[in-house]
Amino acid sequence: MDNPTYYTYKTAPESPALRGLGISTRQLQRAVHLGRLTYIKPGTQVLFSDDHLRDWIERSTVLAVR
Repeated sequence: MDNPTYYTYKTAPESPALRGLGISTRQLQRAVHLGRLTYIKPGTQVLFSDDHLRDWIERSTVLAVR
């Protein structure tokens, strides 16, 4: 079983799921505050897995209508 990698607010923008999208730390904090981004909170630290970040991006994607 592979151990997932977890990211903090500071490191998440450079994760494989978000790299190149221009997502800021502030955008992540706002998504957490609004309940739009799933996270893990051991103690006081907020952590995100690649799956959390990918799911958030997928739910935020707007499909083009023709």
